[in-house]
Amino acid sequence: IFGSGQTWSTARDFARFGLLYLRDGVWEGERILPEGWARYVATRGPAQPATGPGYGAQFWIHGGRDGLPPDAFTPHGGQGHFAMIIPSADVVIVRRGFDQAEHFGIDRFCADILAAIPLNRIGEPIDVAGCVLFLASDLSRYCTGITLDVNGGMLIH
Repeated sequence: IFGSGQTWSTARDFARFGLLYLRDGVWEGERILPEGWARYVATRGPAQPATGPGYGAQFWIHGGRDGLPPDAFTPHGGQGHFAMIIPSADVVIVRRGFDQAEHFGIDRFCADILAAIPLNRIGEPIDVAGCVLFLASDLSRYCTGITLDVNGGMLIH
């Protein structure tokens, strides 16, 4: 898979690419990449840069930098495009940018987004069901004038 700063891609394209690696190369039940390929690209190679993130197989390893979980890795697209893959949080964070002079702090950016996700993970249907059961119960009779976000962690304030 090849990409460059001149590719016409959307944030959704980057997210799909990240999800393919997050799911170890399986897309809609079909294996696209060899099993274990995502682990391979996220493993440090024998030669590493002197500074900055580590390097795997065409992916940069950002784990442990600026508050990111140890398993964070991303392809670096041209001029500030990223699809940070964080398996432990089951999350892909996409950033599309156009950076020419300054280096964008992708590590801090992604760590801040992770910190804003309730429970540090995307919600499951059972989480929403629990809120609905609470609201339908007698326990909620004293709840008035409040807003309860039941969004599975997808809405970030």
